[in-house]
Amino acid sequence: MNYPRAFPSVINLFFPSLISKISKPGKNIYLSFDDGPHDDISKWILQELDKYQAKATFFFTGKNMLAYPQIVMEIKKKGHAIGNHTFSHMKGWKVTSKKYLNEIEKTDKLLQKAGIKERLFRPPFGKIPPHKIKEIAKTHQIIMWSYLTGDYDKFLNADKVAEKLIKKTKPGHILVFHENEKSFSNLQILLPRILKGLSSKGYKFEKIS
Repeated sequence: MNYPRAFPSVINLFFPSLISKISKPGKNIYLSFDDGPHDDISKWILQELDKYQAKATFFFTGKNMLAYPQIVMEIKKKGHAIGNHTFSHMKGWKVTSKKYLNEIEKTDKLLQKAGIKERLFRPPFGKIPPHKIKEIAKTHQIIMWSYLTGDYDKFLNADKVAEKLIKKTKPGHILVFHENEKSFSNLQILLPRILKGLSSKGYKFEKIS
């Protein structure tokens, strides 16, 4: 696929509760990371963010939260936002609404236990059936993206994608990365370059709240 890939604007027309951009004053960018936490990868991400005093938003699965509770607390302590990515990275279009909402609720309980107050949700695979949107939007902000980096693509030209993102990204945009082993080789190229490139253009990196 061709990356970076923008969120289809036509979807926002029909489903305005899906957030693909943050309308807020200032030259702010919102970096987000899906699929974590992960022990080594999470620590590396935090080190890179710290170099620019950058804040970000992490969308965790409940399963990984149970595996790495110390990483959850470290990310919270550093002032980043944490959201819900279901318990087991469930595909929302292959299960009943009841089962899908139960996955979200299980992770919500873990987030609440960790003292995390944000009510943010990003659907795994970036897809959510229309009939589930209304129900989830009652209790959560559904965060999509402005640009999908494609870091999970093993054929990705990460240098080229980073260059494009630095040119295309505008205030309020949300960028999606992934916090897993499959994406890490591309992430190691993309994240430092994007942090450096956008910072040099005067952008600040904020969390979604």
